[in-house]
Amino acid sequence: MSDSRPSATAFRTKLLERYKLPTEFDGDEKITHTILKSNLQANQRRIKVATTWRRDRMLGAGAFGEVWLQVEEHSGSLRAVKIIPTRQVNLRELESLVELRDHPDLFVSFFGWFTDPYATHIAMEYVPHGDLSQYIEDHGASAKAHREVGEITSQILEGLVVLHDRDICHRDLKPQNILIASPSPIWIKISDFGISKRTSGTSLNTNCGTICYQAPEQMGLLPKKYMKSDSYTKLVDIWALGSIVHEILTAQIPFLEIDLRTPISDVETNTQPMIDIPILFGYCQDGDPFPIDSLENNRISTEGINFVKSLMAVDPGSRATAADALMDPWLVRASCEVQTDHSSQYGGTGKAPAAPLPTRIPPTVASVFNADAVASLVGDRRKQFAEEANARIQAAIIGSVYYGDCNSMLVQFCQSWQLVSDIPEHYPKGYAYWARPAESAKDPLRKLELWANAVEANGEKAHWDRLVVRGLNDLLVSFLCP
Repeated sequence: MSDSRPSATAFRTKLLERYKLPTEFDGDEKITHTILKSNLQANQRRIKVATTWRRDRMLGAGAFGEVWLQVEEHSGSLRAVKIIPTRQVNLRELESLVELRDHPDLFVSFFGWFTDPYATHIAMEYVPHGDLSQYIEDHGASAKAHREVGEITSQILEGLVVLHDRDICHRDLKPQNILIASPSPIWIKISDFGISKRTSGTSLNTNCGTICYQAPEQMGLLPKKYMKSDSYTKLVDIWALGSIVHEILTAQIPFLEIDLRTPISDVETNTQPMIDIPILFGYCQDGDPFPIDSLENNRISTEGINFVKSLMAVDPGSRATAADALMDPWLVRASCEVQTDHSSQYGGTGKAPAAPLPTRIPPTVASVFNADAVASLVGDRRKQFAEEANARIQAAIIGSVYYGDCNSMLVQFCQSWQLVSDIPEHYPKGYAYWARPAESAKDPLRKLELWANAVEANGEKAHWDRLVVRGLNDLLVSFLCP
């Protein structure tokens, strides 16, 4: 008897059809979608709802086609529409966008797609704050970038965990494809799945992507001893992330050609920085050390340098996975530990003078800076952690006096401790149930106490510290960053 079940391809095609928007075109300037909705309260089974969109301006253009900003005439809602010539349409991009719709916190939201006789149109969320390449141009290698690199990296890794768990390889991870959803607190979203591909039931062979972020196995530079097949794996995304982290920290891509070793902001707008192939070849084929001069020149800690190297290991099997990288000590401990030189600011001593806590801190919050008070909530045997948390919190508060922006400094501090709270794989089984009271508690002190109690009651020792830190973060933000 033959198997009558639909193939995976047929199923995905049918799923895509669910997101196709019925569309009428009014020239090139206006588009109307009419869909059917139900209203149970009004006892209406099917109601026709029309939305009309007009072109506003072009957001970008390239070999793939064009991206336009569109405005809905009645509500003023915005969306970005990618227009791809029919001959260049890749259904894998649509499939990836559909599959990732349940993670709007990590990926650009997908609203649907439609066609005309010449092109396919993909309607997506409009992200107004530019992309990571602009961020690097403005802030690369700065104190701001060094404060925020941990949070940016964690969010990209959270997205890669989801992608890789679903057997999707992005294959073109680069700053231009990482959009800034919010500049403060920093929030990024991964976009552009034009050359993404599933890794299950197929192989990855195509040399694609952007050369500055391509892994050795994509460029034919992988030594034979590391080659397990003629194809590569989703770990090429990890290498690309290593390049991105390096660029945020130093404003330079790794293996940058010598005559172009200038900050990215100094490079002509349309000039693509070039890889120094001999240096890359020496690292991949001859066992030369990873070039760390630019990282050391920017006072990146040994842990930070080792983190970048773990992402950019020549042997794909030795590279950190996305899930493992999220647990790296450098990332967990609030991004890179930059050895800031205060010589010019503090009269050559190299150290900031002691300073009192800002007077604006309410007594309730000040009590949390006492290690014994924190320990009383989480247990005396956790006092060592409480003392560490106390020291870090005070450092952030005291530092804010000299930066002149208490709220901004605290937001960055809190963001650097942020949990990977939307990735269930990194939480104990049943987390969503036993932590729910803490999530919903309105009083910050009560939230902190509930988190500590939940961890204690469930015996999840590996995660208690991150949960308590999350509570401390919420506590600080609620009082100091209203």
